[in-house]
Amino acid sequence: MAVVLAAVEARHQANAVWLRQAFAAAESAQALVVALQVDITVARWSAPCSGERRSKCDAFASLREQLRKGAAELVKPVLAAHGYTVRFCVDREFGGRRAPNLWRLNNGGDYVMDAAIVVAVEKGTPFSFFRLRTGKPLETIC
Repeated sequence: MAVVLAAVEARHQANAVWLRQAFAAAESAQALVVALQVDITVARWSAPCSGERRSKCDAFASLREQLRKGAAELVKPVLAAHGYTVRFCVDREFGGRRAPNLWRLNNGGDYVMDAAIVVAVEKGTPFSFFRLRTGKPLETIC
């Protein structure tokens, strides 16, 4: 069990480094897109995970906080893209007032057959979303 917990902690630390590097690299970019496998935007447990608390805890609390803080400091459009929570949707609620430049894209995944999405970053409009197969624009609200 100790080996597994050490691996989880190593992954957690690597994610934090990766996200810091991504925000640093985005200083010279027009926007930042962070792709995640899992939806970190919703806390499933109230307490964050710690050395003492390893179950029934929020494993993504610090990553979520780092993403919001980084977006607020970057002051450029930031998109957190993940999949499979619900059908396709885009919103700006994840960042709240603190990071209104933080967008969230939930790709429909198993819910739609042509789930591949093109994300365009254009001057004047932070993000546009299109279906890869058809090129048709997607609604940008949940």
